[in-house]
Amino acid sequence: MAELAREQGLDNVVGRSDGVDFLMASALQRLPFERVFITEFPVDQAALAKTKHSGKDVVADRFELIIRGIEVANGYHELTDADELERRMDVDNRERRELGLPTLARDPFLLASMRQGLPACAGVAVGLDRLLALAGDHESLSSVMAFPFDRV
Repeated sequence: MAELAREQGLDNVVGRSDGVDFLMASALQRLPFERVFITEFPVDQAALAKTKHSGKDVVADRFELIIRGIEVANGYHELTDADELERRMDVDNRERRELGLPTLARDPFLLASMRQGLPACAGVAVGLDRLLALAGDHESLSSVMAFPFDRV
């Protein structure tokens, strides 16, 4: 994925995840549809989402809503298994070491909360700034942000 992203013009590719993000964004901008829901992400894109079986594959139980090439919302069925989260953290840190990046510490509070019995839950995040930019036909998110970081 990283190699394909480099061939498509992405500089500073750090790993597979960067490649996947870039290739998905590039593909989404070329879609002829105004609104698209993406579901069943590759399992390594699960983040804090549960996984599920889809046919013979295991996929992340998450989605994104894309409007005119812009991610407006994302959500997922929350991971509640502390052992699985620790495994994912270990895999992420192993990949970070291989890429020469610093490793990340485990979040003991999140792991302890999961072990106490986090109930089944899901969530959706909606980008208000993105909705405002689309509604006002703005070219940039900074034009609708109260405190844009590029106008300091």
